[in-house]
Amino acid sequence: MNRTQSNIGTAVTLAVALLVAWVCSLNSLTISGIPLFGFCALIIFVIQYVIFIPSYLNQTEHFFDLTGSLTFISISILSVALSPNLSLINILLALMISIWAIRLGSFLFWRVRKAGEDKRFTIMKTKFSWFFMTWNIQGLWVLLSLGAALAAI
Repeated sequence: MNRTQSNIGTAVTLAVALLVAWVCSLNSLTISGIPLFGFCALIIFVIQYVIFIPSYLNQTEHFFDLTGSLTFISISILSVALSPNLSLINILLALMISIWAIRLGSFLFWRVRKAGEDKRFTIMKTKFSWFFMTWNIQGLWVLLSLGAALAAI
């Protein structure tokens, strides 16, 4: 994938994420005037970028899947913690998401660790634009997958 394609992919990914965050924030709970859904969407991408930087600098994909899981868990806990409507259903929802994320993330992490690498990333991790696009797509995946739970919480 060339740089232009990667940059377009990143732009489209972020545009979709912004659209989803905006639409879902229209009737979202607000904390100090900030829509909770939009705030969580922002934090999803901040987590991706914080881990992307050392991953790119060290040319490693080892933390990609763990970061996805960490993001699911962090945002689930954050949304419940910030929600003024604390209920058993919200707690159970966050707990079920966290259990699933721990199971998936640990499986994928140990699979890559055992193999020594994830072959999908062999070239990708050496190309900034391509690798960055992939981390953005992961952020969008988390946002879209977690969106219904965020809206419910």
